[in-house]
Amino acid sequence: MSESKDYITHEEEKGSVNISPDVLSTVAAAAALEVEGVASISTSTGKEIVDFLSIKKNAARGIKINYNEDSLNIDINVLLNLGAEIGPTANKVQSAVIDAIEATTGLKVNSVNVHVSGLSLK
Repeated sequence: MSESKDYITHEEEKGSVNISPDVLSTVAAAAALEVEGVASISTSTGKEIVDFLSIKKNAARGIKINYNEDSLNIDINVLLNLGAEIGPTANKVQSAVIDAIEATTGLKVNSVNVHVSGLSLK
């Protein structure tokens, strides 16, 4: 498989592993949704992405992955449940996303920027 700009390449001892940014977005979205207080992933314009099938198709619209050298920088847009403490919940999202991406891919996550784009009244 030739190296492509559409994939993040992780060099290993026996060869390279090419991972689509969409895969990383799906892993990040799933991890964020496990955090108590997170209602959903949203697009940068605040449009809610609600169900798992929608997340698989649209997570890339609510999550931006930047790969530099050997580390990832991730921006994730979320809607929080009304009453959730924004700071602590955002910190938990950061930790959950870092843990999930690093455990799943072996790639180093440099930063996770959480953008709270709204509150859910549900």
